[in-house]
Amino acid sequence: MKIKCSVYRGGTSRGLIFNANDLPKDKSTWADIFKKSIDCHNQNAIDGLGGSISSTNKICVVKSVNNKNYDIEWEFFQAGVMKDSIDNKGTCGNLIAAVGAYAINEKLFSFDRFASNVCVRIYNTNIQKIIEFKAKTKDGEFVEKGSSIMQGVFGGCELADVFIKNAGAEQTGLKYPLGKISNFNGYRATLLDLINPFLYVDAREFDLDFNLNYNDFSALKAIEDLNKLRDFYAIKLGFAKDENDLENNQAIPKIAALFKSDDKSEFDIGIRVLSLRNLHKSSPASGLYNLAVAALENGTLANELSGLTMIQNGIQDVKIKHFLGVVDVSVEIESGKIIGVGLKRSARRIMDGFIYIN
Repeated sequence: MKIKCSVYRGGTSRGLIFNANDLPKDKSTWADIFKKSIDCHNQNAIDGLGGSISSTNKICVVKSVNNKNYDIEWEFFQAGVMKDSIDNKGTCGNLIAAVGAYAINEKLFSFDRFASNVCVRIYNTNIQKIIEFKAKTKDGEFVEKGSSIMQGVFGGCELADVFIKNAGAEQTGLKYPLGKISNFNGYRATLLDLINPFLYVDAREFDLDFNLNYNDFSALKAIEDLNKLRDFYAIKLGFAKDENDLENNQAIPKIAALFKSDDKSEFDIGIRVLSLRNLHKSSPASGLYNLAVAALENGTLANELSGLTMIQNGIQDVKIKHFLGVVDVSVEIESGKIIGVGLKRSARRIMDGFIYIN
């Protein structure tokens, strides 16, 4: 089987992008196509275009629509890492940038080809939210190269604005389905369902050291303890039916340890994230959006650790530090309520062509 396909980097993730019109009409066949495209089975995905970490094992399906409220539809799929799994329960905050760039480059919607800036309104079916992607363009193409720097990506780039309005309660129907702080086996946690559900714990309760490098942190026994806690909440929230079903439901909720800042001039709060049971090399963009909101809302574990006070109106930036640096997340506030969250991301088209499925 030969299918048209593109490979894009978005933020610090890489994924395959398909136009829905190029895929079989029978959606039941898609999972097998995606697994073989990525190669979920072999170490390092040697027989496909994936990799050995969750950030590289991603698939996007995009299609043009005739809708006055948005320009394109996008469905996200997370493929397993050496696991025979495809999951579309969550989404990817990084690949929003890739989808926006792809929509511009493929001319999937109507826009002024001579404009220097274009806004793509993306409807993500996974979370049922409209996302605005505002980017520089030239001659009808997305502008990739620039003088800006994005943590986790080498070289200069052009940054685009990603903004999500009215996020929250996408997967469970409640923003804080377990209340702002819950307790299990003595571990306090905040579960915020916003873009992707994230379970936050206090790093001090697991004796975690924020100064450890990635390899040393990955080797900690606490990683196993964090995954067990994530599994408990995955079942409690109904993402997995029972322990036997956990293997099929690894994507959400994700679990992250939070760290107090010793220098508020550098960052407001620190984070270490587990994704598909492994330590993330930076942070999923969905985690950055999510944590910025949790850090500002009174009564959460994140707010307790960050010590931030939310403004009444305007844009408030939250500085989050991960392994690769500090990211500013912009939170829009109106009358003391959060109405939107945004982030600057870059994207790059790596290749266009055909993928062969056997």
